Amino acid sequence: MRREMQAIEDDIANTEKGKAALEDKFWEVEAKLVTKLEELERHAHQFNQALKQLKPTVAFQYMIDSKGSSPAEMLGMYFHELIEISHGDRRR
Repeated sequence: MRREMQAIEDDIANTEKGKAALEDKFWEVEAKLVTKLEELERHAHQFNQALKQLKPTVAFQYMIDSKGSSPAEMLGMYFHELIEISHGDRRR
């Protein structure tokens, strides 16, 4: 009985160590993601400023969607929707 209790306590301790390690890794990954998202937003802002200087005939800008699951969804999904709508209007 004593051995079984010791084995269970060891399993619990190992599980808690593993959980703590996973939480630490989670916080590291989240910090990296936040940094990359801020970097993407900064680049999109710089691109939009440069685009304004070119004065294109079509007004559009890139917007960052942090809920996107792919690079295409994160950068410019709103822009693609605008393009699809404008093509639909041209067909009519």
